[in-house]
Amino acid sequence: MADNHGTSGFGCLFAARPIPKSNWCRGGWHRLGYFSTSREGGYSVNGDLMATAKKQFGQFNVEGFVGTGINYRNKDNQNGSTSGGLTIPGFYSLKASVNPATTTSQLERRQENAIYGRFTASWKNAVFLEVTGRNDWSSTLDKNNRSFFYPSVLSSVVLSDLLNLPSAISFWKVRGSWTRTNTAPDIYAINQQYTINSDVWQGLGTASYPSTLRNASIKPVTMDSWELGTGINLLKNRIQFDLTYYDALTFNQQRDAAISSASGFSRTQINIKEDLRRRGVEIMLGADVIKVLTLIGIPKSTGLENAIRMIGWIRITPQIDLG
Repeated sequence: MADNHGTSGFGCLFAARPIPKSNWCRGGWHRLGYFSTSREGGYSVNGDLMATAKKQFGQFNVEGFVGTGINYRNKDNQNGSTSGGLTIPGFYSLKASVNPATTTSQLERRQENAIYGRFTASWKNAVFLEVTGRNDWSSTLDKNNRSFFYPSVLSSVVLSDLLNLPSAISFWKVRGSWTRTNTAPDIYAINQQYTINSDVWQGLGTASYPSTLRNASIKPVTMDSWELGTGINLLKNRIQFDLTYYDALTFNQQRDAAISSASGFSRTQINIKEDLRRRGVEIMLGADVIKVLTLIGIPKSTGLENAIRMIGWIRITPQIDLG
């Protein structure tokens, strides 16, 4: 009987990514000279803390871990360019812009906190079960709706290790799985943001409100998928056959829907009721060509053998989409 357990240490990665400022200047074309400058920078912080455990009970083996993690990303950029040409030929600076220089800046911050875990068990090294779970909290969602959970269950059985099968069957396994995944909105996708423009009228700037009404209660896009499959090898693993049936359902998709202009907006952000389902069958057939030819009695020749070895093995993978 074996008993192992432990705790992995906390790891933090701080990666500052300052990108050197880049300048671009040209003269002697229709812009009567041009100069632009840009700067990009950013950094990310990642950390995980995990505890693991492993134990054996006779022919049973169990293993698992639980953990927590954080991911923080910060990115910013600034850009500026002259407008209308340069007041002094060869003087490349924003101050030399004929018209007020055009400037833009952007700042993106995003943080995701998570707790997660996995449990695996096996019996006789032939029956396997794995269960996982993860809960995320994303800053791109409203504080009342930013928590979402996605689990998964996977199982497989190696029948060739449990049953007395004909000698022609070298290996046979059946498997099945179910998973749920969630995709949070992009940064600021649910936030009402003003668009700022400088020097629009007599040196004055403007701020325009978006025409799309953002929805703070928007839910992450979710996909549930499951599959069943089997794989079988024949004739001492000379021929391999694999069959998989899959079904994937996507819901809580996000769209912008038209609304009455009396609301002050033209569109609003919603989760639509329409679901997207994809089902299909995947078939794979492989063969070790040299071994098969030898098995059926075709004599080997050096030229044929070398040519076949260049091919390796044949794989046929048609996909049948059931809609």
